[in-house]
Amino acid sequence: MVTPTVIYSGTVGCQLDRVPLDVTHISGNISLMSCSLLTADDLQVFSKLVHVSGHVSIEFNSVLTNVDGLARITSVGGYLTINEHCGGRYRACGDLMDCCVDLTRNNAALANVNGLASLGSVGGYLSITDNSNLSNVNGLAKITNVSGYLHVSGNSALTNVDGLASITSTGGYLTVNNNDALCNVDGLASITRISGYLTIYHNYNLTNVDGLASLTNIGSFLAIYGNSALTSVDGLASINSIRSFLSVFDNSKLTNVNGLASITSVGSYLSIINNDALANVDGLGNISSVGNYLSITDNSNLTNVDGLASITSVSGELSITGNRLLADVDGLARVTSIGDLSIAVRCRFTACHSECAVSMAAATQHDALTNVNGLASITNIGSYLAIAENSALTNVDGFGNITSVSGFLSITNNDALTNVNGLASVKRLGSYLSINGNAALANVGGLASITRVGGYLSISISNTEALTNVDGLENISSVGNYISITNNFNLTNVDGLASITNIGSYLAIYNNNALCNVDGLSSIANVGSNLHINENPALTNANGLGSIISVSGYLSVYVRFYIMPCYPVPGVSVDADEHFAGNNDAMTNVDGFGNITTVGRFLSINNNNALCNVDGLASLGSVGGYVSISYNDALTNVGGLASLAEIRGYLSITMPSYRYVKEDDIVTGRGTKLMKDKNRVTLVLATTLSGLKVPPLIIGTAKRPHCFDYDPPNEGDINLYTHQQSAWADRAKIVHWINKILLPWKRRLVGAAKILLIWDNAPAHNVSNFELDAPAEELEILCLPPNLTSQYQPMDAGIISAFKRRYRTAMIHEYVKVTATDEAYKQALERGETTRKRRGCSTLAQGIKYGQMPSMSDAVNLSGKAWGELTAETVTNCWLKAKCLPATIVRPHADSLSITATSFTPMETNGDASTDELSDTDLPALVADELSDTDLPALVQAMDHISNVVLRSGPPDICEELVEESEVALAEKLQALRFQLSSYEDTEAVTVAMSRLVLEDEVNTAHQAAEEQRVEAERQVENQREVKSLKEIALKYAEAYYDALTQLRLRGEETGEAIERLN
Repeated sequence: MVTPTVIYSGTVGCQLDRVPLDVTHISGNISLMSCSLLTADDLQVFSKLVHVSGHVSIEFNSVLTNVDGLARITSVGGYLTINEHCGGRYRACGDLMDCCVDLTRNNAALANVNGLASLGSVGGYLSITDNSNLSNVNGLAKITNVSGYLHVSGNSALTNVDGLASITSTGGYLTVNNNDALCNVDGLASITRISGYLTIYHNYNLTNVDGLASLTNIGSFLAIYGNSALTSVDGLASINSIRSFLSVFDNSKLTNVNGLASITSVGSYLSIINNDALANVDGLGNISSVGNYLSITDNSNLTNVDGLASITSVSGELSITGNRLLADVDGLARVTSIGDLSIAVRCRFTACHSECAVSMAAATQHDALTNVNGLASITNIGSYLAIAENSALTNVDGFGNITSVSGFLSITNNDALTNVNGLASVKRLGSYLSINGNAALANVGGLASITRVGGYLSISISNTEALTNVDGLENISSVGNYISITNNFNLTNVDGLASITNIGSYLAIYNNNALCNVDGLSSIANVGSNLHINENPALTNANGLGSIISVSGYLSVYVRFYIMPCYPVPGVSVDADEHFAGNNDAMTNVDGFGNITTVGRFLSINNNNALCNVDGLASLGSVGGYVSISYNDALTNVGGLASLAEIRGYLSITMPSYRYVKEDDIVTGRGTKLMKDKNRVTLVLATTLSGLKVPPLIIGTAKRPHCFDYDPPNEGDINLYTHQQSAWADRAKIVHWINKILLPWKRRLVGAAKILLIWDNAPAHNVSNFELDAPAEELEILCLPPNLTSQYQPMDAGIISAFKRRYRTAMIHEYVKVTATDEAYKQALERGETTRKRRGCSTLAQGIKYGQMPSMSDAVNLSGKAWGELTAETVTNCWLKAKCLPATIVRPHADSLSITATSFTPMETNGDASTDELSDTDLPALVADELSDTDLPALVQAMDHISNVVLRSGPPDICEELVEESEVALAEKLQALRFQLSSYEDTEAVTVAMSRLVLEDEVNTAHQAAEEQRVEAERQVENQREVKSLKEIALKYAEAYYDALTQLRLRGEETGEAIERLN
């Protein structure tokens, strides 16, 4: 006998009594989400169901023990999702042959997936994630092909993946991660091809990857990291090429990479990082080229890189960093071409799950590295050359054949380096030259061949204790950017710069204790920006700057209160910013500035204790900004400024005082660092009268803040961030908020139904219809009158202040977490230092979790948290407190669900069902009897049914039907409900009656309330606290329901006309 085909069209939600008992096909989706009373018996309505054209989603059903009622389903057109609290051991889906499977998010009781034993192929993805009690996946043994990705993650009890043994290929990526008990991947032995990438990480008991021995082809990258028990990668021996990058890092017991011996080329980058037991890289011996960069970093037992002997070229960066036992780099002797070479500061890479393009090379922090002779074949550096923090490196003779460096040359913190003669062949630098912190470096004569700088050249010589002069730079005639000479304790002169005639940006000379003159700068005629001369105690004059005739920026002679490292220095011809000369205790005059006629910005002469006159400024005729002469104890007059005819800013002449923050207090002075680090962030916030909150728009100044790379905001929150030059909510950002946030949020809740947006008349709110992605029938904007005070605006009536309080509270709680104990704070600082090193930054990573100032990621996360914690009751209270609403809208008493007749403003009927209107005499009769205490339990249960049955079943459909009801019909149903509530047992009738009363905005309110209840329940379960009773939650919802119903039907004179058009 042929079973008749019964088709149901639409989405099936928790209200299963709408579904025919003999349904065989569903043209739509099955969405059983947060159905708190849903049991396994209820699913028998699907006992004949064989096909679902859309998705099947079963989530957050606390009493559901199995899904046996779905056992006859053979195909699902979309995905199948069985999520949190689905119950015990599922034995359903027995004949399911083709679907997308997602077994995810904390199915704590799920011990097996035997209910999927007949599943033969997966048309989309297969994901097995965060099932803490799942010990095997044997129920998936018949699957031979996965068209999408395969994801096995976070299953703490999973010991093997033998149930995947029949799979031969995946259409997307394959990732196995965070499975704490997983010992091997032998179950993947049949896989020969992966169209996407392969990642195996943070499986702490995984000892080998032999199960991948049949794998020959990977469509993208390969990353193996964080597997603390992994000793070998021999299972990858069949792979001969990597189209993207290959990354092996943080595997503390990995002794070799011999399993990679078949690989001959890497399309993008190759990184071997932080594998503490790795003694060699011989397994990479067949690789001849690396498309982007090569990084061998922080492998503490690595003694040589001979395994890289076949590599002849690296298009991007070559980075050999932090391998403390590495004594030489002879294994790179065949390399003739490199994009960037860096022997520089220690740098640690983290996982990169997408194509990475890097054009740098680094070899850094090697305690045993004494020479770089293995790089003697290199003649050209395509980008930069950095040599840094190699404590045993005595020379750089291995670079003797390099003639040009297209980027910068940086020589930093090499304690044993005595000379740079190995760079004698370098004639051209494309960018800047930096020599910093080389304690034994006595001269820079090895740079004497440099004559030309293709781009800008910044000469920064600092913290070099043995350096007494810069004589090796005498052939440089022009500097495209700045010159900075700082913190050289034994530097007595700068005569080596005598050939320089022009500086494109600033000149900074400060904190050189032995510098007695700047005569070596006498050829400089022009400074493009600022001139700083600060804190050179032995400098008695600035006569070497006598050739400068103009300063386009500022000229300043003063104590270094507000000058940060690498700022420009005063006293030279500056064409851009400012000019500083300060805290030079021995400087008695400024005669070296005698030829300066103009200063483009301000002039500041401050805190020079020995300065007795400013006669050296006698030629100065105009200053573009302010003039400040302050706290020069020996200065008796300012007669030297007699020619000064124009000051475009203010003039300030102040005697010495100690009311200002001193330089030594800049870091610790109360409030100074906070003010300096303060960043602007603007939030766009909006709510509904019934307490619903639109997701906030967060506006910063950076297009993508750096902190998003190493500490991204919570998933979802990052999509709420955008940028504007001043972090302002201008009209473009308001339009962005409406189109990208408000309208999609509204459409998810009420479809195409029209809403009214009320705001003040700020210029940014003046948006036109053609800028918006919404027709006039879907969105109406009402601007409040001009000059309206905050008393009339709900957001100013307490919503914003409540949000700020929650934000500050959340921020303090986060700080308490990292400062509760000395150990916690120490760990936070260590996390910040580790992150800094991984990203190669010179400053600590910003963020509360690192014990530092809040980052933009913190701002985004804390804003989302504070906004989420703001209750609907608080929001509604603020609306009612504001004076923009009519006085007739009132809240029902807290312990009563009755309302007064005066609070109703009858609405016109739409004429479809009745032409009668409610009269004044009808209203008192309708609400005369209040619900008694005995009625409340029935109401609670009814509300629970509404939130979990009606609301999950498609609000737009219900709303469309109810809008067509007349006011009289609704009143009659409310009256009928009052009578039905007296019959406690007849809960089904109560449910039906209540469901007919759900109005459009009420549905939205209840939908939001139900979601908040689910999130709250999740939070409480995670914290192992007792979950609030269902009746308590439903009662709160009942109050919100009645409040929303009242507010929808009671319109005031001020907004009545606008709201009437919505219906």
